[in-house]
Amino acid sequence: MYAYEGLYSLPYLLLYGAAMMMLIIGGVYLLFRPANLFSPTIRSSASLRYWAAACLFAGAASHVWWPMIGQVWLADDRLVRNIINITLDRLTIMQLMMILLVRMLQNSRRPLWPIFASYMLLVGIAAYGIATRSADTERWIHVYMNIVCVVFVLWYLPALWRYNRWLRDNFSDLQHKEIWQSLAFLVITLGAYSVYTQLFTDMTSEYSVQIGNFFLVAFIVWRVETLQDLHGYEQTGQLDAGESEQESQPEQPAEESKQARRNNNSEIEELLRKNCEQTGLYLEHDLTLAQLALAIRTNRTYLGQYFADQGMSYNAYINGLRVDHFCRLYSEALESGNTVSAQQLALQSGFSAYTTFYTAFKARKGQTLTQWAKEQKNADEYYQKFNI
Repeated sequence: MYAYEGLYSLPYLLLYGAAMMMLIIGGVYLLFRPANLFSPTIRSSASLRYWAAACLFAGAASHVWWPMIGQVWLADDRLVRNIINITLDRLTIMQLMMILLVRMLQNSRRPLWPIFASYMLLVGIAAYGIATRSADTERWIHVYMNIVCVVFVLWYLPALWRYNRWLRDNFSDLQHKEIWQSLAFLVITLGAYSVYTQLFTDMTSEYSVQIGNFFLVAFIVWRVETLQDLHGYEQTGQLDAGESEQESQPEQPAEESKQARRNNNSEIEELLRKNCEQTGLYLEHDLTLAQLALAIRTNRTYLGQYFADQGMSYNAYINGLRVDHFCRLYSEALESGNTVSAQQLALQSGFSAYTTFYTAFKARKGQTLTQWAKEQKNADEYYQKFNI
């Protein structure tokens, strides 16, 4: 609402008010509803819900301070009112969006002070512009924010990669844990920001921003409610120091240490064979590395190191066993003449989502399920007995 043309358009005012109400409703829902609407079985992070609600409330507040400052307080001073409004938007909405994206990375508690510090310079730019009444202040704010956004993206991408690696090293099921959708959220947000700041004199961009608010609310609520809270993982599923069968040893010479590591890996391999592969423990849904370590009575660190030495992730190990189990069930079904579905067998094999199974199957077998199944029997028998 840079030039406030929308104040004289009834359709725009209705859309503006509806967007503000949508932001408020979304914030109130996240703040006060204890259970999830989208995924009732998922426990989302309370901290993430609070930050998401704050982000939506900031968007709603922006719908108030733009007309109030522009039409009531500083109606005759376009330069100062725009500097204040733009700075408030960046200090609240943009900053909270970045914090929200950081809080989605649950593999560690990352400090937020770098984000807060980066916005302090923005306050200085705005204060200097107001004091000197510089007409270039808006441009410098946009330039600085573009720099902040680029730096944030360059930091976020490798952080997201490390988070996904952490997931694969600790969880067998990645559904409701991956946040690659946040990349789409990031791209859309920054794209909308760029369009808004470059085409702010066009009412088309004003309409686009208000319509975008509806998508923003829907995405944030959906993302928060479908993202499982993993912050307690580091404190669960571990043996006490006295219970571990493989306690920490004093520092050893390099050769002895390598030999001890090989012996340790051999012991873990045998424990996995007896207590996981033979018992079918891998069929349990959402089996974590910590839970597996507890079940076979070893240390989670040693178990994680074992998989690293084998050149595989924990996720690949468990899902590989599940795929092999699926293949056995499929062969048994064909031999007995039973009609089965891939979805049914995938569920019986420990997969909680068919899309996860399909990806794991291709990674394990190097071909799609359809290609593999056709190789087992001729095409006619395949279509009669197996419903892909």
